[in-house]
Parts: sequence; structure tokens; C-alpha cells
Amino acid sequence: MSCRFIILLSILTGIFFAGHSALEREESSPKRKRVCPPPAFETPEKSAQGDSVALGKAIEIGLRAKFLANVYLGDEDSKTNIFVPVLTLHFIASNGTPQEESDFVRSDKEKICLFASGGGDRGHLWEKELHRMYYLLFGERVKVIRASWLEKHLYTDRRLSNILGKTPKDLHSEIFWKIYVDNFLEKQLSTLAKGRPLDHMKVQAFSWWEVCDSCHEGLPYKYKGTPLSYHIVSCRPYKNHHGETPGFQCSFLQGVEEKRGKTLKDIFDRIMGLSQIYEDQSKEEKRTFWTTGPGGEAAKWLGHTFHRKNPLLKDYLQSIPESEIPPLEELLSYLRRKNWELSCYQKKLFAYRIQEAWESYWGQRVIPHFGWTFMGESFLESADGMCEMCGKKGIRDLSFVYHPKHRGAAPKAFKKEDQAEDLGSPAHKKGCLTVGSECVKYMQLSEEVVRRKRETLRKNRKKMDPLRQELAAQKR
Repeated sequence: MSCRFIILLSILTGIFFAGHSALEREESSPKRKRVCPPPAFETPEKSAQGDSVALGKAIEIGLRAKFLANVYLGDEDSKTNIFVPVLTLHFIASNGTPQEESDFVRSDKEKICLFASGGGDRGHLWEKELHRMYYLLFGERVKVIRASWLEKHLYTDRRLSNILGKTPKDLHSEIFWKIYVDNFLEKQLSTLAKGRPLDHMKVQAFSWWEVCDSCHEGLPYKYKGTPLSYHIVSCRPYKNHHGETPGFQCSFLQGVEEKRGKTLKDIFDRIMGLSQIYEDQSKEEKRTFWTTGPGGEAAKWLGHTFHRKNPLLKDYLQSIPESEIPPLEELLSYLRRKNWELSCYQKKLFAYRIQEAWESYWGQRVIPHFGWTFMGESFLESADGMCEMCGKKGIRDLSFVYHPKHRGAAPKAFKKEDQAEDLGSPAHKKGCLTVGSECVKYMQLSEEVVRRKRETLRKNRKKMDPLRQELAAQKR
């Protein structure tokens, strides 16, 4: 680890874990109209390998999505994959001239479809956070197609792994692509064809991992009699023996590390650009943006990124000039003050044992630890309830709590005359967590109470330091 990285890391972690006592230096300015998300980057004419513009764009989107999601997934070389296909339809016009139409695979709402697999119990984070972050930074809407999406639209009463006779970890993104082609592609093809007869189709795609033998054999090479060929560019090799076969070409992306650095810089440049935009807005507009909606998701993403153990921090700090460090420090300090209750901005100096239980249960998911509002309670006849904050089972006394930074929409108000059995109804529980009596005591604490308790803990530790040093000296 270089000296430069150690210095930069110490600077950032110092400001990241600074106390809440820092004074805010915000200048109020006249309110202005909210700025729309920035447009997407212009696509380069050719990719580094001389492929088509469409494939170059698929590679660009795939790398961005991979590194945005990697904050929640941890190791980028885990068996998590993302598959971004581009369709090229070839026609023969009535006069005999060849024609073609290219487009990403799109959902009914015109979102670009990304086929994702792996990630274990963190897989759902692709769906919940990735599309918001991607649109905020790059102005394009994406849709993650996973097993859960296919089950929702095709197999409502059965698990996809049971239908295919595979374990969940063996459900690769290319399998989802095949199911999508068989069931959902016809509408988009008819729109692109515009009544012209198809001669053949080609799929150019980005895939983080190389296609395995099983998926290579299972790819659809015809669509209703029309030949379908593939050119797939990957970043990482996978155990396979298929090589290149008729209708299938695979290659590895050249200059992966260079593109990796460029992608990370693109992401952080966009975030810092948003920071500059909202520096010119009023104090209230700036606070609203960074604590709600897509801006709030960006704050969560940054909180995860600058966690001490996240590898993206090291990679990013080594790729930026020192002049960009102070603006980043200022943004992180602001986000930590305005999102003090989120788990990604917590330093466990207070209630650390129970906070560890919360983090263990929620994994990489960002959730508020404090500042929850008590909405009501329910007393079960048998102790078969579960706390949704720490995962503890066998609970009889349940409380309903709400936080706007968790699920957004406020639930239906609780009334004293509501029956206990009705408190768990969807109308009441929407946006709420059901928690046990121990967790609810801590979750309702306000920022001021948490700050005072942490200050008291720090003072007590300082008082104990001389005694610890004396005891250590006696042992020596």
C-alpha cells in the first residue's frame, strides 16, 4: 500500500467519522429551478476492439452498472455477473438492399434490460438501488432482470430453481436471457421490424464473466426460425471448453484496468458534479436532495463506498489528483451530518452491540439506526413474532415504527380504537418495520440524545485512559 494512499485514507476516514459537533457553514442563496439529471455520455464511434458502436455502448453500461452495484456486493470478482445484450436485426429490402436496426433489449417502459445473476442474499440490491443511481448519474433508465423478476411475471407459484432443477447459484444471467427471449422479446422485435421480414439477428453483449459451457449450449440460436448469432465480450475467464462455434463468438475486453479506472472516475465525477449543482441551490433544496429520493440513494452509495473495508475507496483514491480531495471531504462531512441516522454513517461508539446485531441481519443494506417514529404496537397470543430489525424470533410484544429514509411512503395512521389483529394489515404496515421491545427503545432515539450519549462515552473513556496506562505499566 503506497504512502500516498495511506495519507489520503487517513484524511478521509478522519472527516468521515468526525463528530456531530462540527459547525455547518452553509450560505443561503435564492431558490432556483431544480436541475434535471444530466444526459448520458456520448457513445464513442468505435470500441477499443473495433466492434460496433452498439457493443461499445453495452460495454460502457455494463461496467458502470457493475461498479455501481459492487458497493453492495463486495468483491468484484465474486460470482456476480451482469449481461447487457444489444439486438441487431438484419433485413433484405424489397429492392434487394440489406438493412439493419439496432437497439438494446428494452422493457415495456423502455428501460434498458440488464440480466444479472449471483450476489447471494444481496442480489435484491441490484433491483432496488442500481436503477436509481444509474438514472441519477447518467440519465438512462435500466431494468435488472433476475430470477425474482421472471418468477413474478411467469412463475408466480413456483421457484425458478425448482422448475429448472438447478440450485440458485447455478442460475446464470444467460439462462434469464433465454427465458426472456422465449416469453417477452416478440413485442420489441415487431416494433423494430416494422413489417419487414427478418433475414437474421445478431446479439452483441457485454458479460463480466465468460459464458460457461452449460449456458453456451443453452443459448437460443434461432428465434421462430430466424438464425440468431452472438458476439459476447467478457472481462473475466470462466471454466469452459466450448471455444468458438458456429453462431457464437467470444472475446475478452482489452485494457480492462484502464476502462475500470475510467469508469470509476466517470461515476465520481458525476457525483461531484451533482454536489456543485446543489451548492448553488438554497439550503433547504440542497438538504432535500441529499436526504430523499435519488439524491438520498446517492448519499447511501457514498456512505458504503467510503466505508473502511470497501475496496472501491482504495482504487478511487489512487486514481484522482490531490486537488480533488478537499471537495470530496466537504461533501462527505455534509452527508454525514444530514444523514446521521443511516447505518453507513454510523461509528459504533454507542449501543454498539445492538447495532452490530442490526448490521449482521441487514448485511450491506443501508437502513436508519435511529430517529424512527413509533406508530403502534401489537400483543400476540403466542410468542411467534420476529423482529425485522435484528432478526430475533420468539417475540410476543411487537411495535410498529416508521422512518422516511427507509421505505419512503408514510403508513396509515394508527388509532387507539384499532384492534390488535388489524395492526399488521397491509394498510397499517406499509412503510413500517415490526420490531421487538428491546430494539424499539434504541431506534426512537433522536440525534441530540445519541450525540449526548456518545459524548458521555468519550469522556468516560478519556478518564479511564490514565488508569489503563498505569495498569499496563505495572504488568510490564
